[in-house]
Amino acid sequence: MGHFGLFAVLLGLAATSACHSFEVETPPGFVKLQNELYQYQAADASGVTVAVRELDARDADATFWEQAVSNQMARLGAYEVVEQRPVKTADGTEGKAFSFLRNQDGRKHWYSVAVFLKSDPWLLFDRTRLFVVESGGPVEAYEARRAVLDAQLANLDLDLPL
Repeated sequence: MGHFGLFAVLLGLAATSACHSFEVETPPGFVKLQNELYQYQAADASGVTVAVRELDARDADATFWEQAVSNQMARLGAYEVVEQRPVKTADGTEGKAFSFLRNQDGRKHWYSVAVFLKSDPWLLFDRTRLFVVESGGPVEAYEARRAVLDAQLANLDLDLPL
């Protein structure tokens, strides 16, 4: 699960929230975990993990955060970009997902990051929230779970008030 800490420096620009305004279902075969770096994290027995983090977007737009993800992964050098695709959550929030492959201990690992920006739906606060959904694991195990992870991402609800 070491690759989930990659954005600690990048996302350190934003302050994490003690509570969160999203709803996510734990996929079948996964167990919810406690991790202070994420508001939500789950893993299955084969080592596939998924995590969601909600942060203050710091007045940066979607293009900034998408470029920040791409640039950070390029700086790390060990990640090969496999795909970039538009994604949408259950509440209609559009975002972008990036998928990468890397070699870790002689085995290929899949790593995916989806980025969403959401303004306060109730207009109570002048703020925009950044939601980062990370998932990854050994390629064979990840590919076996990819449909479940894609469904979880599509069912993510970012319209909940704090």
